[in-house]
Amino acid sequence: MTRLKFCIGVLGLVSLSSGAFAQFGTTVTVPLWRIEADSVPWFVSANSNVRGCTYVPAGDVFVATKEAGIIGIKRLNSATGAVGTDLAAPSGGFTGGGGGVLCKVVAAADGAIYACNLATSANTFKIYKWLSEADTSPQVIFNGATQANQDARCGDELQETGTGNSTVIYAGGSGTALYKFTTDGTTWSCTKVIATFTTGIPMIAIDGTDYWLRGSTSTGVSTKYSGATNTATATTCGTSTDAAYCPIAFAVYGGKGMLGLGIGSSAATQQGKPILVYDTATAPPSTQLFNFLGTEFTGGAKANGNGVGCLTFDTARQRLYNVYTNNSVSAYTIPAGSGVNEWNLY
Repeated sequence: MTRLKFCIGVLGLVSLSSGAFAQFGTTVTVPLWRIEADSVPWFVSANSNVRGCTYVPAGDVFVATKEAGIIGIKRLNSATGAVGTDLAAPSGGFTGGGGGVLCKVVAAADGAIYACNLATSANTFKIYKWLSEADTSPQVIFNGATQANQDARCGDELQETGTGNSTVIYAGGSGTALYKFTTDGTTWSCTKVIATFTTGIPMIAIDGTDYWLRGSTSTGVSTKYSGATNTATATTCGTSTDAAYCPIAFAVYGGKGMLGLGIGSSAATQQGKPILVYDTATAPPSTQLFNFLGTEFTGGAKANGNGVGCLTFDTARQRLYNVYTNNSVSAYTIPAGSGVNEWNLY
């Protein structure tokens, strides 16, 4: 039976939220819902097999798992975390890759869903597409065995922007390269946009036609890149002192650009790390808009030695979804309004 971890022990503090918010004060929050590792068979704390999540606008949340014998994309209710029916698998199942036949999943504004494997050698990377969450016949839109230019490890990270023929997909691999995939409506093409990425996994957050990039083994800040030229700009944001923050996400909310930093590489002894959300208008050390706590495994964080995970904003429903690999899948309510300086959750 699925066990959802609802954290309700600080309701007295939560009841102060609206007043504290209005006064830019200190407030405390807990997850809207949380699924803890080992509470479901597809999410095992000793493994690193749950790494990606996404949501369909006005639809469900989807989490990719490559747990042996249970490989698939799990459907979760966005408001409660209740587990539903898996997203339909492709004909013949998920195949390819050397690091896992299924790794990441993303969704477009029009409801299309994309997922990929983790290729650890050349010519094995695949991207799958569902036209909607109801699609029962997903297609392989890119296959590195027959389509050129994906020539190194790929699939540790996957992000998407645009819809239809204007869709652009970014994918990258640990210590290798960053690739961009585009389509003419019939064929998908791959271009290597950063030849060598030396600081671990190139974690990506889409910012309109541009994107933010952060290395999973870097203590440096997240840097904004031009989507047209794939070159860094002078804009930087986020912590420059803590290598534990790896997955990133971007959204505009309350008139502010928000860059979220999720917990990535961590030791089992690491405690109390919150998800951090920064105002992108300010350079490091940037103004923290929000902190979200309660992501780690009950009793203490489980090691996430691969530095993987996922973070995504659902601003229309005022939610944030997070995968803290080896620990939990969780959702949070984003406070209404704008202008909050900090949510102190300690």
